[in-house]
Amino acid sequence: MTNEMLDKNRHIPTAEVNQDILDTQKEIDDYSDEKDILMRNPLENKVRIYFLEGKISQRQDFIKKLETLLKEREEEKQEIIDEKIEAEAKENEINS
Repeated sequence: MTNEMLDKNRHIPTAEVNQDILDTQKEIDDYSDEKDILMRNPLENKVRIYFLEGKISQRQDFIKKLETLLKEREEEKQEIIDEKIEAEAKENEINS
């Protein structure tokens, strides 16, 4: 995910991102269940199976992007914590 995409999605609350991941995973599970049923007669259902495989792939890509967004947020949060710890250590060093 590019920095531009990350910046555009900063306004989305983390709880909402997590819920989107859960909802999207449910969609993937539903598509997979439907595909499994259609696979009982693959020749007759090949177009629908192909269509479902595409939907599953797109939804998996979406989850990866959301997970990247969460990972970036976590890394930013850790950087802020590390900076605060470093600043406190410097201040303690100065005051000693």
